[in-house]
Amino acid sequence: MPCRLFHVRGSAAANPAEEAKQPPAWLEDCPHVRYRQVILGFVVEPWGSRWLTHEGISGGVLTAVQNDAACYIVGTVEPWSMRS
Repeated sequence: MPCRLFHVRGSAAANPAEEAKQPPAWLEDCPHVRYRQVILGFVVEPWGSRWLTHEGISGGVLTAVQNDAACYIVGTVEPWSMRS
């Protein structure tokens, strides 16, 4: 039976200095699992940046589940230099 696996990850998963992260190798043995990544970013404010609130995280993850995208970013991860 097909299913979706939502992997919620921190903003470091979007670090442009590192190679793109691949799905876990064990998923190759599970063709019925559709892997989804949800990357938790940050919010840019006029005075700098801040991490997401609990409401922002939970709402963003629910939106990611509804959109069913292979990769969904909650907030932003750019510009990377503004990451707290």
